[in-house]
Amino acid sequence: DSIEAAVDAGHEMGGIDARLELVEDWVTFTRICRDLSRQDRQLLQWRFVDDLTQQEIADRLGISQMQVSRRIAALLARLRSAAEGTPAAEAA
Repeated sequence: DSIEAAVDAGHEMGGIDARLELVEDWVTFTRICRDLSRQDRQLLQWRFVDDLTQQEIADRLGISQMQVSRRIAALLARLRSAAEGTPAAEAA
């Protein structure tokens, strides 16, 4: 094609890819997840990837839904503080 030919707006050369904003978040998330136990990673997968309810997770683990809720809340607080670079005790 000619360099002067019309270019589809979605394929402009030098355009900004909105997904680039996610790269830093993904790198941070990957880094902080390395420190998680296998059980914590499984819990995150079931809840946020497999989209299981807290009750479904509780049934799998043989614990109460409230215990699952507390585990997820504590885990997310740890991840948040790690991402922000603050100690978990300060984030709570």
